[in-house]
Amino acid sequence: MGPKQIAALVLGLLVAGLVVRLDGLTDAPVQYDTNDEYAWTWAGMSLLADGTPRSWSWHPAYEDGPMAPQMIEVGGRSYRMVEPWVDHPPVYPLLVGTWLALRGETDPLTVDFAAMRQFAVLVYAFGFLAFAAVLRRTVDDAVALPTLAAFALSAPVVLQSRLVLSEGLLIVLLFLALLGVLRFEDSARKRELVLIGLACALLPLTKVAGLPLCAAILLFCAARPRRSWAALATIVVGTVAGIALMVGAGWFFAGDLYFALLTNHSGTHDGFAAALPLLFIPRVVDTQLYYGPFLMGAALVLAQLRHLPTEAEEGRGAGAARLALVALAYAGAMSFFAPQVGPPGWYSAPLHPFFCLGIGLAIERMWRDEGPWALVLVLMLVLPLIFDPLLGRSRGSAFQWIASATVWRFAYLAVLLGVPVLVLLLPARLRSVRRFIVALLLVLWAIAEVNIVRTWVDAA
Repeated sequence: MGPKQIAALVLGLLVAGLVVRLDGLTDAPVQYDTNDEYAWTWAGMSLLADGTPRSWSWHPAYEDGPMAPQMIEVGGRSYRMVEPWVDHPPVYPLLVGTWLALRGETDPLTVDFAAMRQFAVLVYAFGFLAFAAVLRRTVDDAVALPTLAAFALSAPVVLQSRLVLSEGLLIVLLFLALLGVLRFEDSARKRELVLIGLACALLPLTKVAGLPLCAAILLFCAARPRRSWAALATIVVGTVAGIALMVGAGWFFAGDLYFALLTNHSGTHDGFAAALPLLFIPRVVDTQLYYGPFLMGAALVLAQLRHLPTEAEEGRGAGAARLALVALAYAGAMSFFAPQVGPPGWYSAPLHPFFCLGIGLAIERMWRDEGPWALVLVLMLVLPLIFDPLLGRSRGSAFQWIASATVWRFAYLAVLLGVPVLVLLLPARLRSVRRFIVALLLVLWAIAEVNIVRTWVDAA
């Protein structure tokens, strides 16, 4: 398949992802599922309008701030408004505020909810393109395309990327930095160092959680035997500059209050095992999903670590291994920042592209018929999504359909055991039959993903 055809398929997947996100944009996750969407939005709009961020926060440090907190009511909910609001750095609020100003929104307290979320979808589009550019340089197209399909259609990614939260921007900056590293390794052009340094500086200026991503980028660069010391130095300098600017911005707006607020943030730490739920317990906001594809994706992408290059010549799988190292580094370093008990779903959002890479690896192997393991694994972890009577009701009571439960259960068992046996027994000359089975499974899987999103509210 030529470059033009690949580019067309990538753009087609982007369009599909945008359609899925924009259809029912304000329905799921429901409005006020996380009030953090309004925290970022109000801060950005007030910062643009008045030069000082104002938003809601429950942190006790604001009691000693220059202005007393004020309780207001919006949409039947009470918010403790503080000024200056320095819960997080200013980059993402400024971008949200600029978008809404361009849309003609002027009052933070009556801002259009759909307009807010449209910005989140726009950020997703940039993240998709940056992710695609990195994949084209690290894995085969046969892996990149199903990976991007998973990133476009996987229900947790769709739901999470609708939220007006800074993790969407973290994904964009992460893959721009990785792209800069890859391009510099190929060309040694100094302009790539500018991209690397700028992205690494903006990560902590977007959110403190950007610091683990800076560490992950550093490991990605160091994992290449013929490593570039210039790129490594740029990552370090950019990260240090970003930290300095983050602290400087907080002090500029709030003075000593900012450092008291950092102490409040550190109080949320409750242990060092946050990597485990981030990697293996998918959530959307605070709702846990029984979502097998991400468990499979996490396991398979981490398994690529065995291909980390140890000699001057990088072997097959080295690109995926370096990406796996990024995921592992982020999850591990987030144990310093995230609570280990019930971390909200957006903390794992930067891991979603890597879970999708694991899914892409499984689909590629399943399509190429390289052994039965991929098909068996996919069947085991994806069939529960497909065999729900609504093709994707991922939560809610199974007894809603008790009248037909027996039929579905035996059909599920027949497919789970029968399809792998059938595929193993088919001779090589009947490969087209196996391909048909795999194609049918992929189509049903895509339908299930879309319906998880469409039934998310009803299933709550």
